[in-house]
Amino acid sequence: MSAWGPDFSELGPGGSAGNWLGGAPPPDQRPPQKASKPESKMCRWARNVNGTLKRERQAVSDEMRRNTNMANGGAPFWGKRDDWKIGTKLRFAATVPLAWTAILCDAKPSVSYSALDRSKQKRADIATAAWNQAYESGNWEKRIHDATLVSRVQKKAYLRLTYDSLAHGGRGRPKLTVVLGEQVWMDRNATCADDAEVILYEYRESFGSLCGRFEDLRDRLAQKYDQPRNDRTGENQDVLAPPGAYSLADVVPGGGTVYTPAYAASANPPDSAGGSSGILVREYWTRPHRTIEVEEVQFLANGEPATEPKMYETIDPLDEEPLRRITTEGGVIYELPESLVAAMYDAQDNGGLQILEDQPALRCVMHKVKYPLYPDGRLVTIVDEDIEADDRMNPLGYFPFAEIAANAALDGSQYGPSDVDLIYDPLEQLLRTVSLIYDTMNLTGNPVERYPIGAEISNDDITNAPGAIRREDVMSLRYAKRESGVELPQYILPYVKWLVDQIKELSGLSDVMLGKMPPKAQISTETMTMGQEASGVRFRDALASLSQCMRTLGAQFLELMARYYTAPVMVQIKNNAGVPEQTPMLGAYLTDPFIVEAKAGSRQPSGPTARLNTIMQLKNANIPFALQQVYELLEEIGAIPSASSAMREVETLKMQGPASAWKLIGIAPPGQPGKKPGSRRDKKQKKAGAA
Repeated sequence: MSAWGPDFSELGPGGSAGNWLGGAPPPDQRPPQKASKPESKMCRWARNVNGTLKRERQAVSDEMRRNTNMANGGAPFWGKRDDWKIGTKLRFAATVPLAWTAILCDAKPSVSYSALDRSKQKRADIATAAWNQAYESGNWEKRIHDATLVSRVQKKAYLRLTYDSLAHGGRGRPKLTVVLGEQVWMDRNATCADDAEVILYEYRESFGSLCGRFEDLRDRLAQKYDQPRNDRTGENQDVLAPPGAYSLADVVPGGGTVYTPAYAASANPPDSAGGSSGILVREYWTRPHRTIEVEEVQFLANGEPATEPKMYETIDPLDEEPLRRITTEGGVIYELPESLVAAMYDAQDNGGLQILEDQPALRCVMHKVKYPLYPDGRLVTIVDEDIEADDRMNPLGYFPFAEIAANAALDGSQYGPSDVDLIYDPLEQLLRTVSLIYDTMNLTGNPVERYPIGAEISNDDITNAPGAIRREDVMSLRYAKRESGVELPQYILPYVKWLVDQIKELSGLSDVMLGKMPPKAQISTETMTMGQEASGVRFRDALASLSQCMRTLGAQFLELMARYYTAPVMVQIKNNAGVPEQTPMLGAYLTDPFIVEAKAGSRQPSGPTARLNTIMQLKNANIPFALQQVYELLEEIGAIPSASSAMREVETLKMQGPASAWKLIGIAPPGQPGKKPGSRRDKKQKKAGAA
């Protein structure tokens, strides 16, 4: 027994604590080491793109993390200042984005479809029903709300629409997920996801989920994250360490002897990323660049294929004659030289084959056209930074990133300011000012502590942090005048109020915008409405961004359903009588060209409602107006899903004749036969029809 523990040199050459506490096998008995797989070109390309994109957006990424910290109640501009010194946490960085999200999503965002061909409007209704079914079953309303909130804090957020495949343990339906703005990187010249050359999406996924998605990935991931151990063989450099005894008397005073049992040791223990944190996965979505040449038929200006006569070449390269296409008895078609066809005409009078049809033999003129090798782009998936899991054509046909931006960028870049960026400076001043007032109140609320000379209480026992401590005699304490605390300067409270007003003005959430009536004389409804619409100018910009996101999701939904809905799915639509009924839907139904109409939540209800009331007043004054405008306003406030569908229904009723005209607005229904025109039942029916 040595001072460093037991000696295992007799177990084999190289036996020491540095060789796994049990000796390493002889060099001639060691298992052969597996040659490491050389790194692929795609992994090197991915590492280069990853470093470039993250370096270019480093400043924006720092701002996103700072804004998230502020929304959670932190103060990044104070460093390691104690929480109690910050005073009251004025969470404008959280309330402003929450208020904007509530305004934008107070009426649920939705998508509807209209067919270009009126005869296929039912298919558009089926597509709308499929969207509504996925919207309700997948809880998409909450995800859209969460993405809107993230965009107000982190400048930008994304909604990712993919297919939850049954083969990978999914539910076999569209899946909408929220992607944070700090998880997606684009090239510098991109202004949005639609014109980006490369989009990098970074996330973490569990070991089992990755093995389910990529079957050939299990062995390569197991070598690093799930190393098998064997206590009887030397595979993977595993060696069974024998039991040992360690004396701790020289290390720890009074320490005894520690005995260790035999255990299996490994040179490379499993990485912690294989646990609940997941394995790092990066997806690179790229635009098509590589092209291939394909021969295609050349067409004339009128749309007909360009043709040229076929020629028959003899042995002599300078001798050729045109070919004729003939149809003989039995409908057999031949392409023969013109001289042979002339001989067949001479022979058919003497019992030869009868030529039923004769025309020149033509062939289409071909030309080479360059097509992209990956027409919908390319998807490269890299797992754990050095394993190429997937490299294929875009499986979805679109880039699954529908973006929501908080505010437009003033410099034309892809990242505009968020709500936290707009109020950052006055919020920092407000927090500092309020915290300084809080510190001043603690330190100067009772500035002088007076105690008798010789009192047992010590200065350290005084816990309310006074400005000064005086030891006086009894007469001084009895008759001396007590000093008052320091008064708060008069400009402090107006300055605090001014900072709060600045935050409200910069955020756009004024009292008029929120519908709060100011404490003054009563004003008319029209004046209040005008004030709300004027204060909602900045609101329209955010509304346009959310509306564009919903239209993008609607277009992506059509393409996703057309690709993956190969089995009939039952959806519920209304028939001509207005009764809901079950209708089967296939992805082939959604391949027709549709008009995607999106309604992005709130439309500032006071604005459209006021305009609708104005139109109703014009109607009562017998002033003509367009019915399409009424339906557009009803769609804007959320009363109907689609103005186009409503107008087409009205036109259909007009075409059906006077018998269906009572279904239009303002026309009373006809009375039932056998009833008097002025009876009570007839009046009740007319009233119900007019409503």
